[in-house]
Amino acid sequence: MTISKTVLATALLYAVLAPALTGSGLLYAQPPDSLIVPAGFHVTVFADSVDNARSMALGPQGTVFVGSRTGDKVHAVIDRDGDSKADRVVVIASGLDQPNGIAMRGEALYVATASEILRFDDIEQHLDTPPAPVTVRDSLPNPDDGHTWKFIAFGPDDLLYMSVGAPCNVCLSPPMVSTILRMKPDGSDLEVFAEGVRNSVGFDWHPETQELWFTDNGRDALGDDVPGDELNVAWRPGLHFGFPFCHQGDVSDPEFGAQRACSTTEPPAKTLGAHVAALGVTFYTGSMFPDSLRNAVLVAEHGSWNRTVPSGYRVMVGRTDGRRATSYEPLVDGFLPGRDSGAPGGWEATRTAEGRPVDVLQMPDGSILISDDTGNRLLRISYTDATSTSSASVVRAQDRTEVTINDTDVTPENLTSSRDGTVYFGSMEKGTIYRAAPGASQAEPWISASDAGLTRVLGVLADDESNTLWVCQNATGGRGDEPVTGQTALRSFDLQSGDARSAYPFPPDSGVCNDIAISTDGAVYVSESFRGRVHRLRPGAAELEVWASDEAITVIDGLAFLADGSLYVNDFRTGGLFRIPVNADGSAGEIMPIETSIPFSRPDGLRSVGPQTLLQAEQGGRLTELTIHEDRADVRVVQDGLPRASGVTLVGDFALVLVDLTRAVVVPYRPR
Repeated sequence: MTISKTVLATALLYAVLAPALTGSGLLYAQPPDSLIVPAGFHVTVFADSVDNARSMALGPQGTVFVGSRTGDKVHAVIDRDGDSKADRVVVIASGLDQPNGIAMRGEALYVATASEILRFDDIEQHLDTPPAPVTVRDSLPNPDDGHTWKFIAFGPDDLLYMSVGAPCNVCLSPPMVSTILRMKPDGSDLEVFAEGVRNSVGFDWHPETQELWFTDNGRDALGDDVPGDELNVAWRPGLHFGFPFCHQGDVSDPEFGAQRACSTTEPPAKTLGAHVAALGVTFYTGSMFPDSLRNAVLVAEHGSWNRTVPSGYRVMVGRTDGRRATSYEPLVDGFLPGRDSGAPGGWEATRTAEGRPVDVLQMPDGSILISDDTGNRLLRISYTDATSTSSASVVRAQDRTEVTINDTDVTPENLTSSRDGTVYFGSMEKGTIYRAAPGASQAEPWISASDAGLTRVLGVLADDESNTLWVCQNATGGRGDEPVTGQTALRSFDLQSGDARSAYPFPPDSGVCNDIAISTDGAVYVSESFRGRVHRLRPGAAELEVWASDEAITVIDGLAFLADGSLYVNDFRTGGLFRIPVNADGSAGEIMPIETSIPFSRPDGLRSVGPQTLLQAEQGGRLTELTIHEDRADVRVVQDGLPRASGVTLVGDFALVLVDLTRAVVVPYRPR
């Protein structure tokens, strides 16, 4: 039997360190002293002893699954007590051929090896006794030559995307190779999504545009400085990104360039450094880091192996504008000490490095994990700023059990929160808007009903992007000789000052202005209960328009958008859940019912908390999490015993649930 140098070195290292292992099998080491992060950021070791840690995926219950490339194992990293340090690292699969690709769909873990895609069902319930995997698809392209490892992820369209690397440094690839492919979750209908991709080991979808961004490693043997790696945008299917004819968008290949001009290929959004080995890519959507990093793209540069002066060995952050990266700077540097001042180049750089970052995973609390395949660990990057109310509010929220309102006879029906943790309540009885400062346990009167002309407020929604508080107000009176007071309308207020901006009246004889949602293009959608209608306010429009109407949603209540671009609505009376697609021209598509794994009990407030995940307050007395898979919703009860739960909002890793039309209770919650 032949033992590779890598395996032998790993065995010797384990023998030396074994006495220092904890009883759980974890080695709690310190992160390298060489790592450099901006002020306010902190690096800690989340988990050690994760052999050849590569791609990562987060399970619904918080388990971090980690693949490997030079190893044969898939690990589950478990932090049950929530202290941001792993309690256990468990091998859930072994004997696999390059199980680099990892993705979650609902409760199922998908693993891509060099030649097949496997599925481990209900995995988090069986970490110590994993089920036999189901083969989703075998005979994958290019299992044997060159860049054989795969990267996988589920897109907003619920299709499984997979990269297939080139079988060479540079060559004409066979069909389905040097591509990004996609297929249905059952492995059927495999098709090419993007081609001319030499070796992508990371991609993610922009949180606003839902367009696919991916890294691609440039060819070797053209010198130290050409070509650069690429950060690309596949904004539609069928684009060609140049390989092997053109590199970095403007470098014609000396052997194959004559066969296709660079002008006929898709240029990169950003040309990265030559040989940096850009791998994992993730868009940051959390609330822990500074607001300036929201929707920024994070890129793990694994580091060069053949450059005279080494490059990479860091995690970068880029801000984007449309399909361009407008900035690109280090977030975590120092994996290779002295990279720019005397560190050895070539293969020696890989042996000198104190780590090589591979993938980036955002955690529910807004921190990120970085996998390190030579350090065999996961590093955690967190951020604290004493002057930041958003950071402090999450901490203080742990000390409060509820948020009450400092007034009587308020009858709030809904609540919302802004990015900094401020909580806003409406009032059906008085019409006043109440506001609780970040972390505060009591809300105070803020926008006076008499000053603003507000009456019978139901839905409220804070929109940080436009600095707007949207409010659903309703006319009162009109029965018998009782005079009508106010109007039924969508109202807008300045989110910081509370100053009134505009009013958008409903049509005459309308129902109830109930709840509000905002699409990625900034359009505002409003539910009208008892008339079964959804109104839309286009950006810059002066009045509402009826966008969708159907008897199936007569008592429409909550509504929210998910990453697929569709509007999801519930019906309070029937307990139904529905999807309304947004057509290319902006019109409403056919209203489709969604099957639910368990029945709802008077569903009310609805909020989006993930690409496929909704939180729902049910007046039957519970908070539920809905994970959408095509035409079905997997429903998980987050907490029972919440009387008349009518609204929900997320602040940090806690849900605030409005109960009894009086107060909000704090419920610990980690979104999927």
